[in-house]
Amino acid sequence: MLCQGSLLLAAVVSLVSCFPRPFGVPSVPGVPSVPGVPSVPGVPSVPGVPSVPGVPSLPIPSLPKIPGLSSMGGGILEAIGLKALLRFLGILSPLPDVTSALPSITDLTGSLPNLPNADVAGVPAVKDSPVELQDLNRRIGKLEAVLKLEGRIQIVGEKMIATNGQDVDFAASDSTCTDLGGQIATPMNEEENSAVLEFVKKYNRYAYLGMREGSMTGKFNYLNGVPAVYTHWRKGEPSGKGAEGCVEMYTDGQWNDKACNQKRLTICEL
Repeated sequence: MLCQGSLLLAAVVSLVSCFPRPFGVPSVPGVPSVPGVPSVPGVPSVPGVPSVPGVPSLPIPSLPKIPGLSSMGGGILEAIGLKALLRFLGILSPLPDVTSALPSITDLTGSLPNLPNADVAGVPAVKDSPVELQDLNRRIGKLEAVLKLEGRIQIVGEKMIATNGQDVDFAASDSTCTDLGGQIATPMNEEENSAVLEFVKKYNRYAYLGMREGSMTGKFNYLNGVPAVYTHWRKGEPSGKGAEGCVEMYTDGQWNDKACNQKRLTICEL
């Protein structure tokens, strides 16, 4: 467990160290106008030279984000949408803010509460230089690998599926996943259903899925209102006849319609 924790922390620190501070090409001021030469009796006046406009500043495009992750504002981890995910997974908790652990992004020592005795070597100062996207992708890949190793996330195609292990009602799960930049896990095929099932079996708790019953009784739609194209109902389900508007997954991967006010495992997809 200590080894896995150290791997995870090393991956996070490695990812943090590769981000520069935002930069751009500063604007070039314009050349002021030259006044004309006053007229001399009998000699026509010489018109002034018009001013030359300045060159506008050239912004540098923002860094690409991991698909589905939202930017949460300032900060190194927010720049790629990772801070919210790491908080959701409990990796940064109970630190109130990542800046308390990274005072100036130039020196990081000590240990995180969830990783006992995991001392972290100092991180060198980040220089104002372009980020090599290949190196960035490699570091993100390492972080994903460690999170997968510890069973914190599942990667299926373009989706990242994660849980914080918390049991809440449907509305709270929906809010949590939306704040993270995603939505409640919504299996679109057997492979995605199996990925969600991994968490359901690991925690031995049922989980809500990202579907609601539509205006027609027994017909369920995705959260964007589109009718569900993939289902995995248990035999005889749905059977709520309009009284059970949400969908839960059992520990065998099959689905059941359920009232939305029950406490179920929060599983998000990003």
